[in-house]
Amino acid sequence: MAQKKTKSSRRKVTDVNVIPPATEENGVSSLAVPRVIAGSSLVRHRPLLSPNGAWVLCACGSGVRIYSSESGELLSVLQDSSSLSSSSVLVGLAFNPVSPHSQVWSVDAAGRLVLWAYDTGVPVKRLDVGREVLGLYAPYRDRGIYLLLRATERPTGVETVNGEQAEEVDTSCTLFHIPSLDNLSRKKGQLSVMRGLSEDSHKIAFDPQGDFFAAVNGKSLCLHFLKDQQYKRHLIKDRIFTCVAIHPKERCIATGDSQGRIFLWRCFEDTKQVTKSTLHWHSSAVLDLAFSAEGSYLWSGGHESTLVQWSLNHTDHKDFLPRMGAAIVHLALSYDNNTILVSHADSVVTLVGLQRNILCRIASLYWSSTPDDRVLCDQQQRALAVLAADPIGRALVMRGKPGQLQLYNAAEGKLTPPIDVVGQNIMSSGLSNFINATIDAAAFGTVTAGERTWMCTCDSLITPHVGSVINLKFWEFDEVTKRYVVRMTVVDPHDADPVRSIVFSPHSDDGAVATISESGFKIWMAIREKSLTGSRLIWICTGQGRFKESPPSTCVFSPDGATLAVAFSSLVTFWDVETAHLKDFVLTNPPSAGPIRNLAYGPDGTDTFVTTTDSAVCFWDLSTTTLMSNHTMPGSFATTDPTKAFLAVCGKNSVAVLDTFRGHILYHYIFPTPADIVACLLVANDEPSSNSELPIEWFHLNGLFLLSGKGELWKVDDKSASAVIGGNKLSAGEDERQTTLVHHNATTVTDGKALESLRNGFRHEKKDTYITKLMTVAAYTLPKPEYFLAQHIDSLLGSDNPSEVSSSDVMDVDIEVEPATRPVDAASDDEDMPETKREPAVNESDLTLADLQQDSPEQTFDFLTSAVKSFPKSSSSSSSNRRARTDRKIAYVNASQLYQKIRADSTAS
Repeated sequence: MAQKKTKSSRRKVTDVNVIPPATEENGVSSLAVPRVIAGSSLVRHRPLLSPNGAWVLCACGSGVRIYSSESGELLSVLQDSSSLSSSSVLVGLAFNPVSPHSQVWSVDAAGRLVLWAYDTGVPVKRLDVGREVLGLYAPYRDRGIYLLLRATERPTGVETVNGEQAEEVDTSCTLFHIPSLDNLSRKKGQLSVMRGLSEDSHKIAFDPQGDFFAAVNGKSLCLHFLKDQQYKRHLIKDRIFTCVAIHPKERCIATGDSQGRIFLWRCFEDTKQVTKSTLHWHSSAVLDLAFSAEGSYLWSGGHESTLVQWSLNHTDHKDFLPRMGAAIVHLALSYDNNTILVSHADSVVTLVGLQRNILCRIASLYWSSTPDDRVLCDQQQRALAVLAADPIGRALVMRGKPGQLQLYNAAEGKLTPPIDVVGQNIMSSGLSNFINATIDAAAFGTVTAGERTWMCTCDSLITPHVGSVINLKFWEFDEVTKRYVVRMTVVDPHDADPVRSIVFSPHSDDGAVATISESGFKIWMAIREKSLTGSRLIWICTGQGRFKESPPSTCVFSPDGATLAVAFSSLVTFWDVETAHLKDFVLTNPPSAGPIRNLAYGPDGTDTFVTTTDSAVCFWDLSTTTLMSNHTMPGSFATTDPTKAFLAVCGKNSVAVLDTFRGHILYHYIFPTPADIVACLLVANDEPSSNSELPIEWFHLNGLFLLSGKGELWKVDDKSASAVIGGNKLSAGEDERQTTLVHHNATTVTDGKALESLRNGFRHEKKDTYITKLMTVAAYTLPKPEYFLAQHIDSLLGSDNPSEVSSSDVMDVDIEVEPATRPVDAASDDEDMPETKREPAVNESDLTLADLQQDSPEQTFDFLTSAVKSFPKSSSSSSSNRRARTDRKIAYVNASQLYQKIRADSTAS
């Protein structure tokens, strides 16, 4: 379409209120902190299966998670109190050989060892190594434990083995043997140094009979005999070792390499008489190996997502369990040899029976697959920028496996069945010539006509040789099957450009969707098409636009759905949705703020408009096109709650919540370690929080979720909520429950003027001025009555501590109370309650519209005040508090009904 020349803001920006970043001088308290609720890697280290086969133990973050092997339910989290103020993560997990049925060792990178009684959740012993730890091994009953440490010196060099030159080997890792746990002195302990040790747990294995341990690194196989302290090394030329395992009964070592071959080494004590046999099926690197308890079978896994069972008696015979979902990175067998514990690169643990049948799957959040799954497990890097809320199941929607959207129920703490968007087989991550389709964007919305819920997604498959395939799909929720069904697919909606963002209109009879790409934006409308079999809704493009050849960055619909705001660099343009014509005003962001990242409208009936950049959050007045305030804080990602009363903005390592009515900062938090936040979402709580100790209104009404680039899902909770995961379900003892990570530097920034105005409503302005505005401004431009009436009534009831009454009591207006049926001097249930002197209550039924017409706004305000003053003040006794809360609700209902009558009468006059 033809571009329309526009002018910049008609008024100059004056009196800009620059608010500095939140600091301790602004008022700090530790009321709310982010905590990880899902997404931490379950497979970064090898999980364990309890000897009785009932529980699966995973080293996850800084704690040990215990899952049920039958249902996959999270039963308990073992969290050491010493790690609450530390960001150190666990690097090793091993059963105590003396008592494997009830005790497990855990160690973090800082060297803190904890012996847990995992059946009760109680720490038995704590030790501090005082060195950086890389791994933990406890293979023998009477020999203590082995720790893989970072050496104080990091020598590297080129060595020759049997006259042949070996590659450059890192000798920075040492194996520290602690024979007695009562003494950690380095002088009395045995420090075993072996060159060529690797940090990777796949590359170190201990002989079950206790004679030696083996390690692979690069092209060499190293053996260290524990009894006589001898050292052997075997070198190969044409491959790189990836994993090692030792036969439980025979003198046999199995190694896997980068080319998919498995070598079985025998007679390895003598480098001249060593023999090797080859097993080859894998097309890419072998990631892990495991022998059965008797040594008759060997299990292997790799990038093919296939579990391979080798029969060592008949090496030509092998069995497979294919299509397991993702690359296999860890293998472990149960004590009874009946279950194989398979860990996948997408952070899923699968329990497999001897008949190659899947018994159970354990997952926190699915991870996206990458070409190098080993790097994925070590660094936990992935991109899950898609974060939305499903309006049907109240679940959080994120990218999951390639081509799928995963749904996480935060209330129940579990995954629900995913949505397969692409509908194609997942290619193995080890095949570099094949690429999986990716989901670029997803959004949910409701079409008013028929009250139908829709989902819009865009997936793309871009290859260097074939080209690109981009699909924009419209999904409708089927009430019969309770699933989303594809109703329409648009191929290449923006030619060859992938769709970067999808936005639904919040209010439209037929529905409206805006899509953003590098070339511009498009508006899609739903129309009804008639056919021989009936009628259906189809989506067509009704308009498109661009501005000065600049790529759009984001867009947002106005609350009434009539206007679409689109950001181009530092400019905000406004377009008519029906005609796709550019309107005659533009907002220009301050040059120092940088390109616009997010847009947001204020609450219904207000002229507030918000723009965020990587370094600033700006509040605008659309009626005058002027900048009201400019907050200096990271705003790379932003989201508003459903009522648009609160705005959450996030940088990579910080999060803040602001009041969109006045632009004040309500909450600010800076992560102690890099968090790499990539998305945020404010979701309305099903039931407002009733914790009266929290003065933060947004926290009671909404849940704030953060998604990090490490694949972790965070939720901002109060300290009491984040102190307990839900108890230890393995034991009934309440005193044995463990706490989860609570960051020590959580900050809640409270602006005194902002909170005072939010709590007291009418107090922040003079009575006559405020009431005049209240009664003369158009009703549809005002916020909901409960926003200010409840606060005003609370102040009139004269509670010394407003937080004594929970926010659920304040906002709970859906109660049926008949004020006329309750006498003013009704007797209380508590006979000892002191008698309270009351004034006669004002009966709302005695009022007429004629009486209301004769009153001025100031008289009406005084009337509302006297109406609620007839109820008693709050007292210290519990019975009086209960009665005061009930009276408070009645007062609010009366005042709200009177207010609605006054407004209706004022509009009619």
